[in-house]
This record gives sequence, C-alpha cells and structure tokens, in this order.
Amino acid sequence: MRISLLNRPLFNSFFGIMDIKQGALLIVAFGLLNKIAGVYGLFGALFSGGTIGQLSFYLYSTVTLAGFVWGLKAISEEQTTNVFKFSHLYILDHLVTTFYTFLFSIVWWLYIPHDGRRVSNSPAQAAMIALAKSRGELLGEDLSDEERVRIAESLWDHEKIFAVFVLIACWALKIYFALALYSFASHLKHNSYRGLPMTNTSSTNMSSIGSNSAIPMMTTTTSSPNHIRSGSNGREEDEEEGKDVFKWDSEDEEGESSNKPKTSRRADERV
Repeated sequence: MRISLLNRPLFNSFFGIMDIKQGALLIVAFGLLNKIAGVYGLFGALFSGGTIGQLSFYLYSTVTLAGFVWGLKAISEEQTTNVFKFSHLYILDHLVTTFYTFLFSIVWWLYIPHDGRRVSNSPAQAAMIALAKSRGELLGEDLSDEERVRIAESLWDHEKIFAVFVLIACWALKIYFALALYSFASHLKHNSYRGLPMTNTSSTNMSSIGSNSAIPMMTTTTSSPNHIRSGSNGREEDEEEGKDVFKWDSEDEEGESSNKPKTSRRADERV
C-alpha cells in the first residue's frame, strides 16, 4: 500500500504525549542549537586550524541556520506551503549531515589511533596540558607506552559498540522528526489540525486558564415595594419589604412628637 506523505499524515501527536505543532517547534529548536554550535565550530576551526571536512561542515551549518529560522516562523504561523517546503529542507539537511557523520565516523574508526596519547588541537590546549603535567595533575603518567596502549584499546573496544548504537538511534530519531513535520503540514493542508485530541487538550487548558483569571460579576437584587390601597379615605401607603420599624427610645419623645401639628396632603379627585 502506497502512502503519500503529502496526503495522509502518519502521526496525530508528537510521541503521543505532546501536540504535534509543539513537537514541530521543538524539532526546529534542536536543529537551531545544532546549527549555532556549527557557527562556534567554524570560528574555532578558522583560528585554531581544522581539516577540510570540518571547515566545510561548519560552513554548511552556518549557511543553513537561516533556513531553520525561517522554518520556525512558518511553523509558528501555521503556513501550510512553507511548512511543506521546510519539511523538504529538513530531509535534505538530514541526508547531508548523514554523509558528514559517515565520513567522520570512518576517520574516527579507521584512521585515528586509539592508543591513549594526549593530542592537542591548538596551542592553547598544548599549554594547558603542559601546565597540568607540571603540577602532576595528569593521570597515567607512570604507565609505560605498552600498558597505555593496551588499556586504551580495551576501553575503545567497549565504547565503540555504544557509539554505533548512539549514531544509529540519532539517525532514526531524525527520520521520525521528518515524518512528524510532514504530518503536521498534512494536517494543516486538510484543516484537521484543530480537531486532533492533543490540540483540543491544549486549547482546553488555555481556555480554562483564561476563564479562571476573569473577574466574577456581582449581582444585586432589590425588593419592590408593596402598594397597599386603603378603601376608606383613598390614601396610598407604601411599605417596603425588609424595612425596619422605627421605635421611640422613651415615652417623652413619643409624646413630644404627638403634640406636633400634622399635615396631610390630599390628592385632587377628578371625575
């Protein structure tokens, strides 16, 4: 069965624990760190010396740094076409770095002697080694050359197996990263990204945070007065619910108030 990366996304999340867009941003962030390290390596190779392979690889990392910055912007803004283009660029970058990794591995496995000798790559490193040697801080100085070679080769026999495993695991991991980028681009193309479970979970968490930060509204209730109409004199008396009844503090105050003239207002009656 033929599967097209452009029409059918392979993944709906990043390792099943993260939103696929957040995973894509994380992939580009790791790539940016790798490219920035290449920039520092280029300066080191220019001032301290390096092989043609090292210089070309560091120069390639410096040039492609701009492409990863552009890809980060495309993924953040969910630009479908540009995300597809960056996915192609990521595959191409993986092929180029695979070539350099294979080249450096061949040199490291076959041409670099693993005999335990300390090799300085710059005059500064040579000065540091000489200083440590003068202070007696270097280990294994009392070993003979044969003993040093035997111990170093024994360590390398154990380390090279683990080194092969790490190289293969990193190579396969970058293949997964590329497929995740294509899956995110495909979801954007088919407008299915917003319906993914991890995406809905992230949106729900953000909305709940926003709702919890909102200020609750306060509501007040007022009681309406009860209008009681007296049938004998046509007067209207308004009594409000919940209104306290006034009481006199003493009988004298009540008597003084009763002696005051009272005025009454009658409404004109119209027939």
